[in-house]
Amino acid sequence: MKKCVRCKKLKHLTEFRKNNRSADGYQYRCNECDSKRMKDRYAKNPEKYRLIRRESWKKEYSKNPERFRKHSHDFYHANKNRLRERLRIIQKNSRLKLRADVLTGYGGRCKCCGIGEIKFLSIDHVNGGGNRQRKAGIKIYSWLRNNNYPLGFQVLCHNCNLAKGFYGECPHKRQ
Repeated sequence: MKKCVRCKKLKHLTEFRKNNRSADGYQYRCNECDSKRMKDRYAKNPEKYRLIRRESWKKEYSKNPERFRKHSHDFYHANKNRLRERLRIIQKNSRLKLRADVLTGYGGRCKCCGIGEIKFLSIDHVNGGGNRQRKAGIKIYSWLRNNNYPLGFQVLCHNCNLAKGFYGECPHKRQ
């Protein structure tokens, strides 16, 4: 048992981190108090501690890069399915957010029939010519966002977009 210098509580030795420099081989503060102290320090100056962590990691990596590579390799192969699933979810959310941002940037509603459900909407070339541009799928959305939503594009629902492509105009326009 040991008494924490910060909270003054008597705690079991498993509640303290090891420290070879101290007389008894354990930290002076319990794990809980030490974590609080580090969170407080980080909150006051986060950039300083980010740099310190990055620099210490670089120093350790440069001493033994093969150890780090082996650890990364082993971790990846031990958690391959979990990591792939997490990446798939992150990519899907990123694509959905990008698509929603672009559709919202062009008005967020079908120009023809006024439907606002994002799942039904798509980007349309106002004067046709989508084949010439050859931007397929998600690439068109990132291209539009990167070029600050240029003119010549509009939001149509999938029905209106297909009707315009097959018949030259949407049935809503004839009415």
